[in-house]
Amino acid sequence: MGRNDGDALETPRLVDLYRHMLAAREVDRLEDGYTKRGEAFFHVSGAGHEGSVVLADILGPQDWLHCHYRDKALMLARGVSPEMFFHSLFCKDASHSRGRQMSAHISAPELNILSLVGPVGNNALPSAGIAAELKDRQGSPVVLCALGDGMTQEGE
Repeated sequence: MGRNDGDALETPRLVDLYRHMLAAREVDRLEDGYTKRGEAFFHVSGAGHEGSVVLADILGPQDWLHCHYRDKALMLARGVSPEMFFHSLFCKDASHSRGRQMSAHISAPELNILSLVGPVGNNALPSAGIAAELKDRQGSPVVLCALGDGMTQEGE
């Protein structure tokens, strides 16, 4: 089901999305455990942000995702494997960045998932550039730019 499909989500699809939410929470729980035991260096939880999974059925495969690092459920629903989060956590060669990027900063070019960045506001400019490039493409692709709640706060 893509964003142009007016049908309501059926129960099997809702269950599937819920499984992605549970998987995201379990990945978090395991990552946290490895970090607390000193087996991994860094972990950023996505707990409480699992609801982003509903965007999976609104956005189509032609759309681009510039996710926030807490959007694990959405990335899982889009097709990123749970194993990729652990390859990233342990800085393994099999990770999306061959172990060179901070954990939780996943990318998947084959799924139109752009490389995540740490500072929560830094997704906006690259997302706008990609959107400008895509604006006239067939299928009307869109770019999701997730910024995180840190962008809502007012500075000094």
